[in-house]
Amino acid sequence: MRSHTRHKMNLLLKKHVLTPVSGWKPYLPVLYAFTIELLELSLFAFALLVTVEAVLPGFVSFRFNLAEPLIVIILLLAAASFMGNRLGAAFPFAPDKKNPIAWIGIMWLAFLLTLSSMRFPSWSAPLIVGSFFGIAYLLWKILFRK
Repeated sequence: MRSHTRHKMNLLLKKHVLTPVSGWKPYLPVLYAFTIELLELSLFAFALLVTVEAVLPGFVSFRFNLAEPLIVIILLLAAASFMGNRLGAAFPFAPDKKNPIAWIGIMWLAFLLTLSSMRFPSWSAPLIVGSFFGIAYLLWKILFRK
């Protein structure tokens, strides 16, 4: 009786759990999700490194080249785009102006622009920051006509 139950269990395991997966396609959604998460974490880490470099010039760039993480981020973006295309994943870009993360990003950008233009004459720093945001606003209007 005991061997009969064991035999049934082995057949059940072979049928449902231990079946070999053919190819890499069944793993693609999981790889895509991991790639997106890795891309988000690497973008956050890169933004942190750029902020540290802006606040303390040379603190990061003396230790390693910032182009290498940027190349890795571009490769991750290309891999995520390829896998998303193979899966048929589509994320329509619908910007939300009320999103607090967007405002945090704008404030972070303004902080970096102001910090980087501190060595300029006092009359030119607001001109540089204002013209940058003016160009960004025009680009926003061109890209997302509403």
